[in-house]
Amino acid sequence: MKTLCLTLLASAALFAAHPASAASEAEVRQQIETVLGDAAGFEATIGTVSEAILGDDPDTLATVTEFPLGNSGEDVQDSEGLADRWNELFTQKVKNALDAGRYDQLIVTSEGVGVGDGDIWINRFCEDDACNKAHWALARVNN
Repeated sequence: MKTLCLTLLASAALFAAHPASAASEAEVRQQIETVLGDAAGFEATIGTVSEAILGDDPDTLATVTEFPLGNSGEDVQDSEGLADRWNELFTQKVKNALDAGRYDQLIVTSEGVGVGDGDIWINRFCEDDACNKAHWALARVNN
């Protein structure tokens, strides 16, 4: 919860994210805005995701998860499955990626924003055909 949450919150106040090897936080933020839109929404969501995972809080994480949640095994269908499979999904490797992550090292693609080596992916999901309304949510865990 420590490093990434604090870094992300501090980064959000100043600027934010973009991928690549030597990208600045402002470049990463602009890339999120250009590729996916609503960088501020991403920042709020990654903060909640990080706090929930590092704090072992499946109930909170379920509120910012798009089900079915993709992972290295069978997809998680709902919040109950998320809680049941918590230790399997959120291994120390995944927690370490969140804890050590830096905003300027996020991976940004049209498929979402990845943390670490793609240990978790957060994406923006359209709520209507025109994508006039959308929300950010945890989309995949690569444990």
